[in-house]
Amino acid sequence: MSKGKHSHEQRQTQLSKDRPDAGDEVFALAEEVEEGRGSDSGEEEAGEVIGMSRRKLALVILFGLIVLLLQTKPIYDVDFFWQLKAGELTLERGELIRKDLFTSTHPGDPVPPIGWAAQVVYAVVHQIGSWRLLHQLNAVIFAGALLAAALAVKDRETSLRGSLAAVALAALVVMPHCDVRPQTFALFAFALLLLVAEIRLRPALKLAVAAVILVVWQNMHPSWMLAAAVFGARAGAGWLRWLFDRQADKPWLASGLVLMAVLSAMATPMGWTIFDSTGGNAQIARELEASEWMPLWHAKALDAGAKLAWVALGVSVVLLGVLRRRVRLEDLATFVVTAAISLPIYRLSLFMAVAMVPVWSRWIAEAWPASSDTPDEAASKPAVPLRRSFALGVAAIVLIGALALPRLAGFPLFHGHFPFVGMEAMRKAGIVGTIYNYREWGGPLIWKGYPGWKVTIDGRLYLFEREQWNRYEEIRMGRVPVAQIECWYEPDAFFLRPGHDGRLIRLLRDSRAWQELHSDRNSAVFVRTR
Repeated sequence: MSKGKHSHEQRQTQLSKDRPDAGDEVFALAEEVEEGRGSDSGEEEAGEVIGMSRRKLALVILFGLIVLLLQTKPIYDVDFFWQLKAGELTLERGELIRKDLFTSTHPGDPVPPIGWAAQVVYAVVHQIGSWRLLHQLNAVIFAGALLAAALAVKDRETSLRGSLAAVALAALVVMPHCDVRPQTFALFAFALLLLVAEIRLRPALKLAVAAVILVVWQNMHPSWMLAAAVFGARAGAGWLRWLFDRQADKPWLASGLVLMAVLSAMATPMGWTIFDSTGGNAQIARELEASEWMPLWHAKALDAGAKLAWVALGVSVVLLGVLRRRVRLEDLATFVVTAAISLPIYRLSLFMAVAMVPVWSRWIAEAWPASSDTPDEAASKPAVPLRRSFALGVAAIVLIGALALPRLAGFPLFHGHFPFVGMEAMRKAGIVGTIYNYREWGGPLIWKGYPGWKVTIDGRLYLFEREQWNRYEEIRMGRVPVAQIECWYEPDAFFLRPGHDGRLIRLLRDSRAWQELHSDRNSAVFVRTR
């Protein structure tokens, strides 16, 4: 046995016993490549640096398939429309939108510029390539989060089937959440942080890169607490390990990332006041029983896709039962924390899935080895790299196909529930002024009719007081006379949704002051009787 090969086996045995952080394992691998030059093993491992492993290529192919699959989901979110309009106005005026421009109920009132950076990106992309490019960009970024999280695991830490199974499981969980929304940027930034924490960089440089990611993240979507929770769990596990084994490395990097995540909350135009807006938004959303804010066991959450999150939690528990003491403390802490924040709030299962991709990759590979070798023996075998030109060619073909096919096949861009026909009927009728509207149609009305149309309510839940929500509900239920509604809002038109506003629609049909301009399954438009 050569000295280099003997040294390699000794290092692998020590790594299996101590299980240091992945960053240290990368440095150990680099040392092995240096010492093994001239040997077959050293050449193969060095080749992996300049080539691409089969696992990575398979992940890229899976990424392209997920991009294609995500484009089968048409745009559904109604709030995206007012965010796009806000981005357009930000570009047009050259300043952030800090006052309400869209409603008749809060004209000129201060509004926090939450997610302003995402809104500007939307506006730029829409100007360049219209709705199709926006839809494609969202799919690429969303799928890119899963790819980045999978690449946070090194080839020798997992297996081909482990990585593919982990990404597939995560894709099942996140699929119901996929829409053109600023949280897509947050998801990708979160995955990038996981990747940066594991790549071969000096700790100071890692923190610098992480700082940039976090600042961009918070201005795209204020959800820094998720990064603080996950890296806080990893840091806590690392410090616990150090307390019992003083020879273990101190988790300074994870601890630093937690601190930077907390500080990044200040790196927005709102500073600490952002907590008032986001906290109020969450509270109102729960009171209105928005499905994504409900616990995983709530009926609305289950209908929205929470059943898939339960599947992922179940798979995780089974893997824990199989592996038992072989589970890394940091991975266990990640699972416990992400499960704890997802159970009461369904929408956070989106981030749980991405955080668990590296964990599932390692767990599945160890519980389901790809060969008769033990997991440690399989992990110690170097991957045979593919030629970079071949790998890049395959990746390019997959991505181009994933983006071209939806255009060629004419995949629908918008869900069929949008009230585009009703809005066009109102526009052709020359209606301007205050529009009393179904809340969900506030976004489309803002996008289509600003500045001529002023809505009474929209998806910015933090903007409206509890009293206004109560009044909105009373009106919807037909408990308020039409004359009182006129007194409160002075509407020039009503833009409602049949079914949801059925009782109010009946009152308007019985009123001599209003006539029905248009009605279909998505909208009912009433204007003043001439």
